[in-house]
Amino acid sequence: MVASKNHQHTCMKQFSILDLKYIAIIAMVIDHITVAFLRTAALSSSPQSVSFILYAVLRGIGRLTMPLMVFCLVEGFTHTRNLHRYLTRLFVFAVISHFAFVYFNYGSFFFTPKHPIYFQTGIIAALFFALLLLTVLFKTQLFIGVKILLSIVIFFLSFFCDWTFYPLLLALIFYLFREHIFLKIFTYILSIPFWIFFNRYTAIVKNSITVNRVNVLHAWNETIAYFEKYYYFQLFMLGLFLVIPFIALYNGKKTKLKNADTPKRQAVKKYFFYIFYPAHLIVLGWLKTFF
Repeated sequence: MVASKNHQHTCMKQFSILDLKYIAIIAMVIDHITVAFLRTAALSSSPQSVSFILYAVLRGIGRLTMPLMVFCLVEGFTHTRNLHRYLTRLFVFAVISHFAFVYFNYGSFFFTPKHPIYFQTGIIAALFFALLLLTVLFKTQLFIGVKILLSIVIFFLSFFCDWTFYPLLLALIFYLFREHIFLKIFTYILSIPFWIFFNRYTAIVKNSITVNRVNVLHAWNETIAYFEKYYYFQLFMLGLFLVIPFIALYNGKKTKLKNADTPKRQAVKKYFFYIFYPAHLIVLGWLKTFF
């Protein structure tokens, strides 16, 4: 009877790492198409309009992407046979993806900010910093003070990435509570309002270092005024809660296939996800520019 219940419980867990990666990619494409072609109309519409509701729903679906990417990253960190190669691969594709990210957002492969201090790059860089943080904290024999100092530096660098520090925070949550599903989900739920609040107010720091925003008090007042006026544009962040069932139903496997893939097929699957991110940004950026 006990064995039957355990088997039934295992069968309920339907999602492998490969499944979660495909779900993340589909959600990412939906999100980026929405940003490219619906954002302008939504910004000029009322919260009750069809265009805004559609925008909010589709971007809510897009919130699945980053947490699932981080979840898969943590599983990769736990099981990888070559952490150095994993870090190197992420770093290389973070650099490549940066130019695609800039092209999608600004219509040029070379980012030319209005202020020399301001800089932004994509989610692959944030994933690299998340993996680097896990490596420093849990895979090195460094003195604890050095670990803390390096972690602070890594967190600071993440502020220049898409999603800022949140992927790093989730990486810690998913790793520390990897064997405790309820604690993992509970802590993840608590992290959502924490990140929404602090992410919005990190704009105060950015505003204070850009042109005409040198007064920190002025930057604070401006940021609060913007948030109060446009708070409903943060509602799609509620889509972060959609991640919970996918995490809960993770079956602990890399793939559902009974027979192991050949090395060639494994390599194709591995690099497909890295290549797809910059490739789809370039395609959507081109479509947005010319259509």
